[in-house]
Amino acid sequence: MHNGPRELTETRQAALRVRPASNSVPGIICHLCLIILGISHFLLPAERGFPLIRIADLPLTITLAATLSAFSIMLLVYGRIVLRFLVQHEFIWWQLAFALWMAISCLLAGSPKSAYALPITYVSVFVLNYLVFATIIQLGLGRLIIGYMSFFVCAAAAVGLFEGLAGYQLPWYAFWSEVFRVEMGYGDYSAFNRVSGTLGNPIIFGALLIFTIPWVLHIKMRWLRVFALCLVVIAAFLTLSRTVLLVIIPLFFGEAFIYLKGIHRIKLDQLLLITGTAVLLAISTTGDWQSTASDLLSDWTLRMGDDAASAGNLQIRVQASKEATERVLKSDTISVVAGFGGRSSIKIGTEISESLQTLDNTYTTILYEFGVFGLMIYIISWARLLFLWAPTARTSLHWANIVAVLSAGVSFVTCYYSTINLPVAASLAFLGMQIKRRAPHRTASDAKVVNGSLPKSMPQLQNHPVV
Repeated sequence: MHNGPRELTETRQAALRVRPASNSVPGIICHLCLIILGISHFLLPAERGFPLIRIADLPLTITLAATLSAFSIMLLVYGRIVLRFLVQHEFIWWQLAFALWMAISCLLAGSPKSAYALPITYVSVFVLNYLVFATIIQLGLGRLIIGYMSFFVCAAAAVGLFEGLAGYQLPWYAFWSEVFRVEMGYGDYSAFNRVSGTLGNPIIFGALLIFTIPWVLHIKMRWLRVFALCLVVIAAFLTLSRTVLLVIIPLFFGEAFIYLKGIHRIKLDQLLLITGTAVLLAISTTGDWQSTASDLLSDWTLRMGDDAASAGNLQIRVQASKEATERVLKSDTISVVAGFGGRSSIKIGTEISESLQTLDNTYTTILYEFGVFGLMIYIISWARLLFLWAPTARTSLHWANIVAVLSAGVSFVTCYYSTINLPVAASLAFLGMQIKRRAPHRTASDAKVVNGSLPKSMPQLQNHPVV
């Protein structure tokens, strides 16, 4: 039986008093970890051409190195908290089980390099980042996650907005984007005036911006929240990515579900967001911002239906997914169960089209590379999480964020990208700590600290308390 708001007042006030200051030792450590993660995942073109870091001849991406660094700091200083979460949180064990099966499948397929590279990357994204964020929340400094997530996504969105409206890409990002495009043989995104942003890819960049919206909604100052939302949404739509439309739908319905009883009332910040979005879109389509650009609405019309290249690309991807599924189901028993090993789907993609470097579908890729058993583990783990954490959908948009990233799985292989999953891992940690606080077996100290992690003085998600 849950206590009412009045009964919780004393508990909340006590939690506020014990919450550590951001300039304390725990605060400094959390600041450091969040800065490392934010710069590497939001502002560096980590997924697109940025050089690898080699340690003992093992290649590490900048995002993986950042995650390992942040996790090592947390483990060194707060090892007991981290290890306790590792044991207590069921979500982590499901992710470790899937990573273990990835390694087994790669070994059975005779690809030992993928046997360590892919599981380590997956664990770093959905286990290590999760533990870092959960530890920060447990320390009572969850407000720092909101601050840094909002700051870095606004900085990245500002770069994208400048690129889209001014028609000029900053030299740093233009250089790495061109390096990757030439190496991979990709086309030029400027053909559609698509914004590729700080990550060098419009699809990944747009998805990252949308996945951070639940954190932007926690900003306390209304005008700052509206400004940040407008910045993020406009930059996302300037990517001309159909994936943006796909992933924003669950967030829209999640917001509608939260406000189902009062949906007839338009909040001021919601009205300003809609108005600001419409005005900026109108400016970008009528002003002479780009000397060689057609207007944005025309580009979206081409992208959504009339453009032969876009339609052809979609057909190729559907054909590749069908071909991959048929090959798995017609193979020997071991291949059906364990797949053909990590990164093996690249081959089938290039066989169908030279420009297709991947199947661009998370579920088909997992089926082809890790077999039916691997796909079962993946689907069951996320379906179980959504079911068990469903009560949080009434008070938080973070549950809808998980649905959004799963929806994006039909557009590209989301589980192979570190950048876009950083705000998702933070949402997972947020939800996991909410469920932990609600558990009847929680200790008094757990309740006190978790209640203090996102205190009453922090911005709430519209009218619903986050703790």
